[in-house]
Amino acid sequence: MIGPVELAASWTVLIADAARQQGKLALLDLVPGRLMLAASHDGHRYLMARASATSDLGEDRLGRVVQLHHVPITGDSYLAAVCIDETFAEVFLQLCVELVENLHSADDPAQELRQQLDRWRQLFSAARDPLSQNALAGLFGELTQLTHIIQRNGVEAHHTWRGPSGSVHDFETDHCRIEVKASTSRTGRRVSISSIEQLECPPTVDLYLRYFELRPDPTGLSVPALIEQVVALGVSRVWLLEQLDAVGYQAVNGPRYEHERFVVRNSLLYLVSNESFPKLTSTSFIGGVLPAGVASVQYSIDLTNSPPEPLPVEDEVAVEERML
Repeated sequence: MIGPVELAASWTVLIADAARQQGKLALLDLVPGRLMLAASHDGHRYLMARASATSDLGEDRLGRVVQLHHVPITGDSYLAAVCIDETFAEVFLQLCVELVENLHSADDPAQELRQQLDRWRQLFSAARDPLSQNALAGLFGELTQLTHIIQRNGVEAHHTWRGPSGSVHDFETDHCRIEVKASTSRTGRRVSISSIEQLECPPTVDLYLRYFELRPDPTGLSVPALIEQVVALGVSRVWLLEQLDAVGYQAVNGPRYEHERFVVRNSLLYLVSNESFPKLTSTSFIGGVLPAGVASVQYSIDLTNSPPEPLPVEDEVAVEERML
């Protein structure tokens, strides 16, 4: 199946051809009778899926980034996803690589294109402010942990990453959870805890805290590079970008994030239920509830010195192998 390099090269040629055709679309058969690429003279990229007699050919020309157009070609009808904002061309390219594979085997390629485009809407929303270095470091930590879990258990384990969907802990299974913290601080191991619930867990579930000590380093990895590693492990790019969008990461800002690179100087795993681990939970308060008038609690813990003791490396491996 066509990859991003071939797809990008094809669109480059098509855009040049369209500029010479006085306003006509330049066309290229991708999968004969099913999928086509096209480009317009103004540089708009098209991924077109052939419609059946029952396909919904309704257009959506209101999108500011990606629109849905009906394109008739020599007696056939195609539904086209059209990228009209050059800023998002790279995101559109990467998503189309995955989409082509899905459309290739779809019973109704045009209808499948419409359904998939609905999933993309949030990914092509108006750009928000870029993440701060601290926020990128936190995301770097979660993606690093996600990579470890997939490498231990296979790609199906990617669904254990629950933080972006609003779960209390970053990684969850029925019997094991991992909360991830990352810091670029050069002094001590201070960890911010956002709520009473964050270090609390049901009695039958083990909760661990993964601490990544990071250092900014131009020779290290960036968050976009980690994203490519996760995709290379078999995770759907669309699914991954949806999770990232939920935590404020937008692929359109990827180029500027390339300059924020980190190396992992230390990686430690702690069992939170250990009595020596510092924490506040509901049991820390009389009756198991916050005092009257206290709406929420945020605090920090210090893991610089022992206790608590981090788990041995062999125990870390055993914990990650439970995340399935």
